[in-house]
Amino acid sequence: MIKQSIKMLNHWSRLSLFLILLLTGAPNGGECEGDEPANSPASSQPAFEGSRPGQLRDDNGLQMKLLWCPAGASTMGSPKDEPGRGADEDQVEVTLTRGFWIGKYEVTQKQWRETLRTEPWRNRKGVKSGPEYPATWVAWDDGQLFCEALTKLEHDAGRLPKEWEYRLPTEAQWEYASRAGAKARFQFGDDESELLEHAWVRGNSVEKKEAFAHPVGLKKPNAWGLCDVHGNALEWCRDWHAPKLAGGDDPEA
Repeated sequence: MIKQSIKMLNHWSRLSLFLILLLTGAPNGGECEGDEPANSPASSQPAFEGSRPGQLRDDNGLQMKLLWCPAGASTMGSPKDEPGRGADEDQVEVTLTRGFWIGKYEVTQKQWRETLRTEPWRNRKGVKSGPEYPATWVAWDDGQLFCEALTKLEHDAGRLPKEWEYRLPTEAQWEYASRAGAKARFQFGDDESELLEHAWVRGNSVEKKEAFAHPVGLKKPNAWGLCDVHGNALEWCRDWHAPKLAGGDDPEA
C-alpha cells in the first residue's frame, strides 16, 4: 500500500510536512477540452471539470500545476502478505463519486510565501531554502489557512468558480491519486530496486548526507503525472487517522 510506503520511507522527516492541494466542487456542466494547460479565466470556460486522468491546468495566480483525477473506484490498504504493511491497513473498497484536481507537486516555499507571507521552515534544522523546495514544518491548521487564503484570492480574481475550493485531500482521495490505477506495492510496481528513480529515500538522501526535503519534481511521476508520492516529505490529509480504514462512497474519517 502506498500510504505505508510513505511512512516507511519518510520516517527521517516526520516533522517536515507539506501540502498536496485539492480542487473540488459541483460541476458546472460540459468538459474542458484539449491536452494543453487551461490558461483562460475560469469564468469564460463552460466547465471546470477535467476530461481525462492527468489532464493539466495551471490557470491560477500561483501558476500551480494541477492534475485531474476522475471519479472512480479503488482498493485502499494493502494485502496481508505485503512487506512493511501496518496493522491498520486492511483492505477496503472505496468509490469516489466526484473527480478533483490535485497538485502535481508539493506546495513550494515560493507559493506559500506569496499566499501567506510566512516562512514556517525558516531556521529549522535539516531544511534547505529556495523557491522550488517544498514548504515544510507546516501544521495542519496552517494548511487549512493556506487553502482558505488561496481559495479567497482565486475567487476574488475570478479565476475559480464559486462552487469550487482549494482544500486538503481526504486519505481516500490521496491514495487514489497516488496509485493512479496501480495495484502494486508502489505506484510503479513491486520492484523496490526502482525506488531510487521515483523517490527520495534513505539510500539517496540520508545516506548521502542530504537529510532534507529536495526540490519538487526531480523524480519520475506516477501514471497520472503526480510527483513525489513516495519519499521527500510527509503529506497532510484533511481527515484524521483511524485504526480501521473507512470504505464505501467518499469516505472521510
